[in-house]
Amino acid sequence: MGLKFTPTVLEGGRIHLKVAPEVSELSQTGSPFTTIGGETAVLPSFTTRRVQTSVQLMDGQSLAIAGLIKNNITQAADKVPGLGEVPVMGALFRSSEFQADRSELMFVITPRLIKPLDQNYMLPTDSFTPPSRSEFYFGNKQEGAGHEDVPADRRNAPAMLTPLSPVPAATGGMEVK
Repeated sequence: MGLKFTPTVLEGGRIHLKVAPEVSELSQTGSPFTTIGGETAVLPSFTTRRVQTSVQLMDGQSLAIAGLIKNNITQAADKVPGLGEVPVMGALFRSSEFQADRSELMFVITPRLIKPLDQNYMLPTDSFTPPSRSEFYFGNKQEGAGHEDVPADRRNAPAMLTPLSPVPAATGGMEVK
């Protein structure tokens, strides 16, 4: 299952959204091939269902895409050996079982416009200082003790970002206790 999308912000806060969801599953059939040992094996294949659309939405509006339908019917036949092959009476010694597998997948997409972070916003990694070798090897510290390079007015800033804020790619340390 995957969802590819390309958002473009237009004037007036509108969002042009190209959406392409897809669902893949292991197919019941495959390609037979002969192995080195002379045995025949089946190379599995995938069945993929795709849809693609584009839409213009305002901030917070939702788009629902449905219709990726799977409808598989399988049949299993059982028979009594020998008696199941008799032309007319063999039907009494055979049984067939049908199994239906039906499902439909639905995607609900809600684009949101976010505002950039303040220029002086303190990230959780801003106060990271690398530990000395002795602190790392003998004290099992992942972060150094001093935070002198962080201004005093930013030391007590909230360390958590809101879920809708962009999270910059940064590395940081973690203290193991």
